[in-house]
Amino acid sequence: MTITSTACPVTELEELACGLQALTTVSWSRQDAAAVKEALAALERITRAASAIRLDALAEVDRAKSWQRDGQRTMEAWVASRTGSTRNNAFKAVGLSQTMHDLPQTRKALAGGLISEDHAHVIARQCTKSDKLRKRLADPRSGEGFLLKQAGDMDATRFARVVKAWAVETDPKTADREWRKESAKEELTVVQTEDGCRIKGWFTPENGALISAALQSHMGRKAADDTRSFPQRQAAGLLSLCKQSLDAGFQMPNARIRPHMIVSVEYDTLTRLAKAHGDSMPDDAGYTDPAQWAREWKPGDDHVISSTLDYDLLTGAAPATLADGTPLAPSLLARLACNSLMSRVVFGPDSTILDSGREERIFTPSQTRAIIARDGHCQFPGCDETPSRCEVHHSLEWFKHNGSTHVDLGVLLCWHHHDVVHKRQLTIKRRRGKWKFTNARGAPVKSSAVSSAYTVPT
Repeated sequence: MTITSTACPVTELEELACGLQALTTVSWSRQDAAAVKEALAALERITRAASAIRLDALAEVDRAKSWQRDGQRTMEAWVASRTGSTRNNAFKAVGLSQTMHDLPQTRKALAGGLISEDHAHVIARQCTKSDKLRKRLADPRSGEGFLLKQAGDMDATRFARVVKAWAVETDPKTADREWRKESAKEELTVVQTEDGCRIKGWFTPENGALISAALQSHMGRKAADDTRSFPQRQAAGLLSLCKQSLDAGFQMPNARIRPHMIVSVEYDTLTRLAKAHGDSMPDDAGYTDPAQWAREWKPGDDHVISSTLDYDLLTGAAPATLADGTPLAPSLLARLACNSLMSRVVFGPDSTILDSGREERIFTPSQTRAIIARDGHCQFPGCDETPSRCEVHHSLEWFKHNGSTHVDLGVLLCWHHHDVVHKRQLTIKRRRGKWKFTNARGAPVKSSAVSSAYTVPT
């Protein structure tokens, strides 16, 4: 299509829009693969040319202030209302249109399809913030033309690093000022939703790299049979990082109560949870009464650590809650109880506190050290996570029969596999000094089946 000097550009654009609209009915699955790729290349050229036209038109609307006639308070608000875009995208589009008069070569390259709008945004954002930067843009050897040549050989992400290096080299004082400004924008929001929480934030590149390095270290090596996606492994890494920080007690070490998660549970609920768990008595123990076996059990004997639940015994029990009142599922309560400090609080009428007991760990520090020395690493089949990323999974036999716990009734599991054991309600048996893991059907969980442990059956 050729537009003459006498043609109305609006009419030409309307005709072009109609032509493109007609192509939306094309079934690309019926087209030759090479033709589809050529179509994408042509669409990219159209997009880039349209971007240049749009920026020119936005600049004219801004210059003439014609947007004010529609009753909008700002140009950005006018663009958002006319296009249906977000305020952020409208702000970026207006900002780029206002900068294009300082970047004639960039505008020409965009119109010619040599660069994308993302490339143009990078140059506008990094190269026009000071007189020194704008002066160097005019340099025929190392200015705008030089940067555009670089842009043609790389995507916008890589190009942004090149341009930032160019800007820091050209005007280090402005680079420092922008760094301080960007650092002040850092934020992190954790928003509670009906069924969980959503995390949103922004960090500077250097702090983003720090966070990525920390998450990578806590994600560990990806096993060949680990079917979790990268975002899922990152989520697990973040949880691991938080747990290790809280467990180590680095923050507020002298506080009466160190920062941790608080769970409130009624005594009746905890009693029911203990009874709902399977017994620790092996199938071949020779006893008919589990309570008698629990009383006569001796350290070193074979036993079972069960995570299965009898839900009939839990029906009607008040759920445990977080500090904000969020109720917890029974298996999650059992998971949290495994490595917790427990304290008794007795309430009277109108929530009057009648008595409060001393905090006590289910396993003492010396017992935990003994379990670590015995197991050495996570005992889940195929896992070798170190004790620093592990905790003790245990039987509730001690609570069920009002007895004390013992190191033989605990097993070392990494945080991830501790979750897996409770989510899948796996059973762990101690046989002649070895741990054996079985699923709800009684089938053994082996190293080759680790990948299935990452999926919780519905």
